[in-house]
Amino acid sequence: MRNPNPPPKLMGLVLAVALVSGAARARPPDPIAADALMEQFAQAWTRGDAARLAELLADDVTLVGEQPMHGRDAVLAWAKAHLAGSGKLVFKSERSGMSGWVTFQMGRWTLEDKSGKSIAGNHTFVFRRYQDGVWRIIAMHVDPDPPAPAK
Repeated sequence: MRNPNPPPKLMGLVLAVALVSGAARARPPDPIAADALMEQFAQAWTRGDAARLAELLADDVTLVGEQPMHGRDAVLAWAKAHLAGSGKLVFKSERSGMSGWVTFQMGRWTLEDKSGKSIAGNHTFVFRRYQDGVWRIIAMHVDPDPPAPAK
């Protein structure tokens, strides 16, 4: 007569395979470098590509800085007001990292206009990866350096 219960070792193997395959599906996606995301933002800014900037912003993005604002439309309006003839934007990472579905970069930015004049400051950008697999900015802080004292 055949035993209707599978051997304990076989049950353990089946359970282990099920747990491992479930964990693999639940694991966050492979990390994307915050630097690459920042480069996409810088290129879109430099080209004056407001449509691409909009794609990079989450619906509920928050901009912290001189004029704090919330929401894609408000942040995009701010960006459009600053895009016209602004020139080349460059980010330099001083610190970046990732935890699960969130990645960030902190560092310095420089914006050089077409005449060669530049301004600089500090930045912090936080990106979240959404269920559609796309990384979007959920928070950004842009703080220009204070003007140099008059001599």
